[in-house]
Amino acid sequence: MKQPYLNFYKLAIIFLEVSIFNLLGEQVDVLFEQVKEVEYHNVIWNASSFASVIYIYTIEAKSLDRLKNFNSVNKITLIK
Repeated sequence: MKQPYLNFYKLAIIFLEVSIFNLLGEQVDVLFEQVKEVEYHNVIWNASSFASVIYIYTIEAKSLDRLKNFNSVNKITLIK
């Protein structure tokens, strides 16, 4: 009989931050800044007060013990 598989990855706790920057590198919005369990998360940006230009968004995830980090930087075009 097989033992049940326990996925320790699902039990991890991380500090997650999603931020928006303009092309000058100035932070214009913070969408998400919380301690969460590792899983899929949806983040919605209410950009109604922002101009139609190209922005940069960053996703930073850090384990609470600071041993594992994930960073992602991408561009997003806002067209109204």
